[in-house]
Amino acid sequence: MQIFGPWYTLAETLELLGIRDSELRYLLQKKALAPVLYSTERSWLLHRRGREGWTGYGLCRYRGPVLAHPDIIGKLLDGESAYIGTGGGKLLEPDNISRMAFSYPYKCELPHGPLVAWKTERASRDEIMGCLATPAPEEITPPAYLLNELVEKLKELPGAPDMPSRAPVDEYKLNFTTGKPFEPSDIRIPKSEIESYQREVAAGIPPDKGSPKKRVNALHEILLALIQAHPDTPDKSLWTILQNDVEADVPVFNRAGLITEMDDLCIEWRGSKGKPQSLKFESFSPTLSRLRNRK
Repeated sequence: MQIFGPWYTLAETLELLGIRDSELRYLLQKKALAPVLYSTERSWLLHRRGREGWTGYGLCRYRGPVLAHPDIIGKLLDGESAYIGTGGGKLLEPDNISRMAFSYPYKCELPHGPLVAWKTERASRDEIMGCLATPAPEEITPPAYLLNELVEKLKELPGAPDMPSRAPVDEYKLNFTTGKPFEPSDIRIPKSEIESYQREVAAGIPPDKGSPKKRVNALHEILLALIQAHPDTPDKSLWTILQNDVEADVPVFNRAGLITEMDDLCIEWRGSKGKPQSLKFESFSPTLSRLRNRK
């Protein structure tokens, strides 16, 4: 999915689409529009994730739009403040990245919180843009550690009463909630999302995209949208409509590029975890029939 600006406030989006505030919130709840956050300049930790934890790639300064998890957006839409915390986002304007530093920035040795490793050599631009970004945590000394230190010093005083030993606490930890939180006013709607929504409306796709009650795979979601946009169109014609959409410069149904190739005989598409899959023409009508019955 290609995301690009300008990045509009909710008020500007209402004016561009000519809809009410309640209608816009409905579109956001149904994920017919995917908002981003707009960050004031702050430090960001760039990292990648594995089974054991995070590998750090560097710290940078960044001001601009950030792709964030829907849970964060949901809290903001409810009028609350929110931290990304140990979550992650994507920095969307690479030219706004500045003051990149690649050395490990903390006193505590690894592993340190979610960080289990640090890339020792300088990361390339492509590696940096492939990283997740989290507002850089601050390294602090926990109050429990300071209390332990105080207890140990008191125990050394003459005539000090017996005091039980306290459980050991790490001298340092990473705190992800010391910076400025995001506010509801930080929500932005990308121009790319507005244009995609307008194309879908023109094609007759409903704003809720007919979210099925049962779980379906990603290709089936495209086919459901196709059915809902053209409910009375024969299956053979639906194949042609989808084929033209896949070949279009700006697709409406295949907007995320899930379908990689389509001809008169077969649809090639990426399944879960990018695994190649295919749907042959003779299986197209039976698949549509099952999806119609599942609605």
